[in-house]
Amino acid sequence: MRILVADDHAVVRSGLKTILGAREGWEVCAEAETADQAVALARVYRPDVAILDLNMPGITGLEASAEIKKSQPEIELVILTCHYSGPLLHAIIKTGALGFVLKSDADRDLVAAVEAVWRGEPYVSRHVDAMLRASSRTTPLFMPLAESDLLTAQERERVRLVARRCGICSNGRIEPRRFWNFPRGPGKSQSNLVFGPSNSL
Repeated sequence: MRILVADDHAVVRSGLKTILGAREGWEVCAEAETADQAVALARVYRPDVAILDLNMPGITGLEASAEIKKSQPEIELVILTCHYSGPLLHAIIKTGALGFVLKSDADRDLVAAVEAVWRGEPYVSRHVDAMLRASSRTTPLFMPLAESDLLTAQERERVRLVARRCGICSNGRIEPRRFWNFPRGPGKSQSNLVFGPSNSL
């Protein structure tokens, strides 16, 4: 598997390369210090998976994710960040990225995240999983969305495909306001997520 790593800190890139390089058959084919550079290198090296830090100089990791998916939809994406919020996870999904990993979880969860997105499956790291579970018990995850936040027809189709892979629906239809299960990897628990009001799906 060929992997592109993008982070503006050399020490972080080095650590990610160490984690990924331990897997036989995996190769970090390119490194980027900015999101703009990641977009350019993705066109040149055409990796199987790109791992993008959320906050880098220039355009954001989210913008880079959307641009890579637009020009090279075959590349699967993992977003790496130091923090989590429900709206952020929704924004990540809208770009087409399937993986969301906190940097604090990278040593334990990054390999599983890369494996999952390579198979076309969504993945959230363990602390995001725990926060989603806690939020679902204490506060409704539904939130009003601006018109610009609603999913496009292409994004809805991608969501339906993900839902089928996750066993959420069998007939291609997703019920309004339904909780979605995001697998954390083989043998691990799942976490619930809601993508917004009924007209977003």
